[in-house]
Amino acid sequence: MAREAVDLTQQTAPCTVPGKGIIRVWGFDEMKGRTLTRADLTEAVHDEVGLTYQDCAGLVERALSLVTQAMERGEQVKLSGFGVFHVRSKRPRMGRNPKTGEPRRSIRGG
Repeated sequence: MAREAVDLTQQTAPCTVPGKGIIRVWGFDEMKGRTLTRADLTEAVHDEVGLTYQDCAGLVERALSLVTQAMERGEQVKLSGFGVFHVRSKRPRMGRNPKTGEPRRSIRGG
């Protein structure tokens, strides 16, 4: 799915990439109403860094994998200027089966 061309001069943010220096990454205005996907991240890296699409996809997957592994170990992940992520336990809650309306305890509780 091709995206419409967007003037990114006012919608980008600086990002430092080792070996490439500071690059510009498109901002949230372009993404309003959409879900940011791995493909979007890969395309943004590809457009800015100039590596092959496959190499960029590998970089994105590796970065997401490192975040996931850290969180699985119970570590907090801090991405400066973006946010802090951690896993937390929640108590089970009561819900309903949407098809039958039957009450049931949530299986995602802590």
